[in-house]
Amino acid sequence: MRQIEINTTQNVTIQYELANLRDRGLALILDWLIIFFGGGLVILILSFSLAFLGIMDETLAYIIYTVWIAIFFFYTLVCEVFFNGQTIGKMALGMKVVKLTGKQPNFSDYALRWAFRPIDIYFSICSIGAIMISSTEYAQRLGDLLANTTLAKKETTFKLSLRELLKIGKKENYEPTYPVAVKLSENDMLFVKETIDKYRKYKDEVHRKAIIQLSNKLSEVLEIAKENKPKDHLKFLEMLLKDYIILTR
Repeated sequence: MRQIEINTTQNVTIQYELANLRDRGLALILDWLIIFFGGGLVILILSFSLAFLGIMDETLAYIIYTVWIAIFFFYTLVCEVFFNGQTIGKMALGMKVVKLTGKQPNFSDYALRWAFRPIDIYFSICSIGAIMISSTEYAQRLGDLLANTTLAKKETTFKLSLRELLKIGKKENYEPTYPVAVKLSENDMLFVKETIDKYRKYKDEVHRKAIIQLSNKLSEVLEIAKENKPKDHLKFLEMLLKDYIILTR
């Protein structure tokens, strides 16, 4: 299982599992099936509509050919732009396009990936794309390398559930320091736990800043007065986590 760690614009490190060649291949096949059957349905409806209007012969054939080519070539670009880096095939396989810089991919990134699909996939019968994905550090085909993107599993590899978090100690008659912690969601607290774990693992400046920023943000969201918050940002996050776990049992 190949993974990548991406620092977001908020200096928070998120770990993704890279999409492997098999998953990318399955997504591609699924997208081709959607293009074939979905495009075929569109062409069929269009043909009947144009025939009903009396447009026949060479004009009908030209229109159908143009529409079919447009669907085939622009399907991926349109889907990724409007579905945040996903085609229907990628959605089904739980994958999305991510940028290695941590920023949200924009239209030019999707367009650059799309522009090199003929080389990576069509003209080389997928061989160039497969070789690049298998041999590059971040499983990037040529279009990904130029756009500085890759294809990753949509869900991060951090799978810790609150059932596991409940093992972090147990106290009877526990008096919570921050009862407002219950306003947060399970995903919020999993993110807090992940940020704490990353800081303990790396102990570098980037993760220290992530702890501070997250601490400040949560105190703002929960409207915790500055005088009621410990100066130790890590301790504050740990207390929030513990309060949430015990209060939501």
